[in-house]
Amino acid sequence: MPYLYEREGTNCENLPETHAFLHELRNTIDREYLGQGRILLGEANQWPEQVIEYFGGGETPEFHMSFHFPLMPRLYIGLAKADRTPIAEIIYRTPPLWASSTTATRSAWATISRSRTATGCGRRCSGARSRAPDSRRGRR
Repeated sequence: MPYLYEREGTNCENLPETHAFLHELRNTIDREYLGQGRILLGEANQWPEQVIEYFGGGETPEFHMSFHFPLMPRLYIGLAKADRTPIAEIIYRTPPLWASSTTATRSAWATISRSRTATGCGRRCSGARSRAPDSRRGRR
């Protein structure tokens, strides 16, 4: 979602136009599908302090939920190393939803689980691939 709109002279990331569109989309979903169990689930592969802005706040809500991409590879790394540190570090770095939104009771982080090879561990966390178990060979 951070690159939904483009503007020359910018890196096109997190533009106000994107937030305005998502706010309107959220209003439409809330209005048209009220009580029908529909949500706007965001996908912004950025750090939590950047993604929190996509929940909106007060009069300008955006996502109901958003994936917490940095958490997923750290779950695998933490398991591979038998160490909670990578998980704890990203959780402590994650701003609480109520810091950005007065609609916090209607907002949540989502966590996904994919195979170790699909996590991008090697790109996001230095040395992750060398520490993660290799199920194809049954060894590290």
